[in-house]
Amino acid sequence: MEMNDLKQDFDNQLASFQTSYNATINDLHTKEISMQKQITENNERDKNYPNVIRFNNVQLSVGITNISAFKSTGKFVCEKEGLYLVAVSVVSKDSYSSFCVYHRGMVSCTEIGQHFGVAGHSGTSVATLHLQVNDNVRVETSYTIEASYWTQFTLIKIK
Repeated sequence: MEMNDLKQDFDNQLASFQTSYNATINDLHTKEISMQKQITENNERDKNYPNVIRFNNVQLSVGITNISAFKSTGKFVCEKEGLYLVAVSVVSKDSYSSFCVYHRGMVSCTEIGQHFGVAGHSGTSVATLHLQVNDNVRVETSYTIEASYWTQFTLIKIK
């Protein structure tokens, strides 16, 4: 009788484990599908916004490990959740150009007005953002603007 009880207990535990295992596999599959959908949406969004300004001349970086990705893509990817100050100043030689700061949609847009002569004009945008890990911040423009000494992206973790 004792052997039958042990076998029954083992069978019950095995069935419980199999049920839990199947539920975990299904949950992982659902999350994988969701992540793949998000990757596809991000790739489509990147195709629609090809004019992300790339800030490849980084003067100072403290506590950011993915600086090479930022330099190549122009997208800052948050590594630590917190409140951030974002300041962007863009110089353009084209009249009536503009740029926008994006984080989960548009945060701000700045127009750079008409000007004459060789020198460019600038526009500046400043915002505070609460960023989660893996959130990204990018600057897009309708014109081809190369980041230079006068075009700057500043991001400071406040809290």
